[in-house]
Amino acid sequence: MTEVTVTFLDRMQKLMEHDVENLIGAARYERSDERAFETRLGTLDLKIAK
Repeated sequence: MTEVTVTFLDRMQKLMEHDVENLIGAARYERSDERAFETRLGTLDLKIAK
């Protein structure tokens, strides 16, 4: 691969990660206080043990 291709792929990866962070409300390896999970069948309220 050329340097241009690698740079383009790196930028695309960062853009996709940013979109996902905005969608789920948490960065990579970060937890969110929101416990609702949207599915095609509706919203699931997740119960997380402490």
